Amino acid sequence: MEIPIRKTTPNFIILICLLGLASFAVALYTSVTTWIPPFDWHNMAIAVFSVIGLVGLVGLWRMRRWGLWLITGLTVLIVAVSLADGIFTWYSTILQAMLIVGGFAFYEQMS
Repeated sequence: MEIPIRKTTPNFIILICLLGLASFAVALYTSVTTWIPPFDWHNMAIAVFSVIGLVGLVGLWRMRRWGLWLITGLTVLIVAVSLADGIFTWYSTILQAMLIVGGFAFYEQMS
């Protein structure tokens, strides 16, 4: 009988996930507090993307491959929407790129 090896989350992933969690939490808070009834598609999209991002970061923190793939797909979607709306910022893209590159660096350790 083999003893399972405990998988620990690398410090780099923890640091980037904490920054990402803070960023998505601020984006979610801002989109909810600036909601203009009855329908504000921009804030609604930001809120949905933020919740998906939070779920993906929790998965990545727990070293799950689905979390990395969810964050990767969400990053592509966020960049496409922000370029279409003209609200593209390098800060958010660099942070997400660091998260994706760091995640794929530890891909073999994920389950």
